[in-house]
Amino acid sequence: MKKLIFPVFVLIITAVLAEVTLRVLTKRDKHIDYLFGKKSYFLPPFHVPQQVPVVDTTTWHKYNVYDADLGWSIGKLGAQPPYYSNHAGYRCSQLEYDSLRNKQMPYPELSRAYDLVCLGNSFTHGDEVAYEDTWPYRLQQRTGLRVLNLGVGGYGIDQAWLRYEKEKQQTKLIILGMVAGDLDRARSQIYNLTVGGLKTKPMYVPGNGALQVVNQPTLHGEELLREFSKAEASEFLLRERNGNILFNKGWHTNFYLVRAARAFTVWQQHRQPVYRTAGDDLTLCVNLLAEANHQAEQQQARFVVLLLDNLNTFIDYDKLENPWGLFIQKLEEQGIEYWYYGDQFYKQFKTNPDAVINKGLVHYTPQANDAVAEFVEARLNVIKMED
Repeated sequence: MKKLIFPVFVLIITAVLAEVTLRVLTKRDKHIDYLFGKKSYFLPPFHVPQQVPVVDTTTWHKYNVYDADLGWSIGKLGAQPPYYSNHAGYRCSQLEYDSLRNKQMPYPELSRAYDLVCLGNSFTHGDEVAYEDTWPYRLQQRTGLRVLNLGVGGYGIDQAWLRYEKEKQQTKLIILGMVAGDLDRARSQIYNLTVGGLKTKPMYVPGNGALQVVNQPTLHGEELLREFSKAEASEFLLRERNGNILFNKGWHTNFYLVRAARAFTVWQQHRQPVYRTAGDDLTLCVNLLAEANHQAEQQQARFVVLLLDNLNTFIDYDKLENPWGLFIQKLEEQGIEYWYYGDQFYKQFKTNPDAVINKGLVHYTPQANDAVAEFVEARLNVIKMED
């Protein structure tokens, strides 16, 4: 018995020192604790936010607005230079915006039919560049086709498709421009959850043999705060990946050693992007794209997934010959058409990064957007030849 006393004593002292060290090295930002103060080392469980942003539900004369069906969208006649929107909530040029602002209501009726509709996130929307330098606009100029840009910053593939369904525009071709992270966004109801985000969005989940949408209308304000207060009893929060860990507040979570140990599994999963990780998340995302493809066919429209690289996939290219390989395989298995630019942007980025990504920022330069438009134009020419 005496032989056990010393090792047990050492173990206890070590655990106490480790507990104290973890507490000293942990910093809280908003409602989340971070080991070493680094956002990638979040410690579950997350706390209840002291307050949540007040959501303005008006939709006119603001560029970024709350949308009960989508989480957020583009407002009507909004301005946030260099971004401007028309009276339908579609991105437009400053010239068109100024013209509309000087008109008296009613505003001119817009077309409900386009040659092609572009869906997606900030890369389709054209963040960091003027309207005339977005790839959908450059494509319209190159081809003479009527192109509608439905891209919205921060969207996952789920919101992109839901916006298309909501707008009900007539078209023969739907192009979903996506970066790899758009799949990860589709697997959460809270934008930037692990870095303290409190903006919610709809999400597809499996149910009754088909995909169904949850969190519509999207939670905000006091309703969202109540869900955080419920912690692991919240059905809403438990839908999140590892929600049973991120929001479980049992007595054992008072110990930072336990919190850190439980966090390892979550950290590991969050560092594995959905697009190159076989599993349920990738399967659900591909099934969602397959459903979008099926619905497009019913509308007699062609559905295409346009794979766009960004800084994240450029990093993956450093380690893998084709980081998109698994995702492309899954698309092919489902018969989903995709257009892939290959590693051309990556090669150009390695030699002249400022030609691809705006210097000091994260989105495409006008030159890169024009290259995307040129690539899509070439694919459209192939379609013409096939027809």
